[in-house]
Amino acid sequence: MWNGDYPSASTKFWHTVSPREADVVAADFGSECVPGTPLIVLRRGYRHHGVYAGCGRVIHYAGLTRYRRGCIEEVSLEDFVGNRPIQFGKAPDEACGRDIVRRARSRLGECRYDLLSNNCEHFCNWCLRGESRSEQIDSLTRPIRALAYLAATSLVFFPVWALSRGGIRGVLS
Repeated sequence: MWNGDYPSASTKFWHTVSPREADVVAADFGSECVPGTPLIVLRRGYRHHGVYAGCGRVIHYAGLTRYRRGCIEEVSLEDFVGNRPIQFGKAPDEACGRDIVRRARSRLGECRYDLLSNNCEHFCNWCLRGESRSEQIDSLTRPIRALAYLAATSLVFFPVWALSRGGIRGVLS
C-alpha cells in the first residue's frame, strides 16, 4: 500500500534509450509500463517531461509550440516521443501511480504555461512529488540568484555611503 510519500527531487532513477531503441520501446512500452512513470524526451537544448498515463498515453504540458498559451494535454506515447531519445523514470507502485495520473488528469486543459514558473518539468514534479519545481530552470537561474545574494550581502558589509565621494578614506581621516 502506498504511504503517500513521493520520491525526493534528488532521487536518480532514469534509464536513457537511444532514438533507434525508442521506436522499439515506444511500441512495447505501453503494454509494460506502469501508469505514473515519469518520461523525459531529449530535445534540442532542453528536456521535455511527461507522465505516462497508461494505455499508450502521456500527459504533458505542450508548451508554446502547439498552443499560443501552452496547454496540458494527453497524447499518444508515439506523439510524445517522436524519434527522439527518451528517458524512462522508475515506475511507481500501483497505488502511487494511480495518484500521480489522477493529479495529472486534474489539470488537463490548463493553459497557463510559463517557461520560468509553470513548464512541463514543474507540472511533472507536481504530479510526482506534490512540488512544482524545475531543475532546468533552477540551474539556469542559480548564477543570477548567486549574484543577487552577493550584491545584497555586500551592501551589509560595504554600505552604500562607503561608495560616496569620500569613500572609506573620508570616514577614516
